[in-house]
Amino acid sequence: MSVLVRAVAALLACFAVAASAKDAASGQLEIVTLSNRADLISGGDALVEVRVPRSVAPSQVRLSLNGHDVTAMFRVDSTAGVMRGVLTGMVPGRNDFLADSKGRRASLTITNHAIGGPVLLGSQTTPWICATPTPVAESSIARPPRVARARCRTRARPLRHRPTTASSRTRPAARPPIWR
Repeated sequence: MSVLVRAVAALLACFAVAASAKDAASGQLEIVTLSNRADLISGGDALVEVRVPRSVAPSQVRLSLNGHDVTAMFRVDSTAGVMRGVLTGMVPGRNDFLADSKGRRASLTITNHAIGGPVLLGSQTTPWICATPTPVAESSIARPPRVARARCRTRARPLRHRPTTASSRTRPAARPPIWR
């Protein structure tokens, strides 16, 4: 049993070394949009995460959006090595987000669409009219009343004729038929 425990421990140690070696080897900043894909952002706001390698202090990272410093919009989580924040005030169309730390750079192009769309398809239909059609008064409908006939299973009562016009629906029937 102790051989199995040692093998699992060695395997986990190899994974930890490989992960830290990858982080040290890349040493690059990484930018990810969390709210949506970077090309499908709408409304001028996006939740963004900047992943900082362990070799760089998050306080040394400067973030800019279209040339303006936006570092203050982000919170730093030093234990996880990330900076998260909501980018606001993006212009419609292309927005360039840049993370820079003493020669290490990462950039992401964020495409901001109008809040009303279109995001995926072509242009909007114009003019777009959002209206409920005007209801037609029942009294203006000129058609003869329709008579519905129903048969009961027993012959104890005569058949009743009930018209189905609008005026008959508003008056309650004297005595409803009994169905069996």
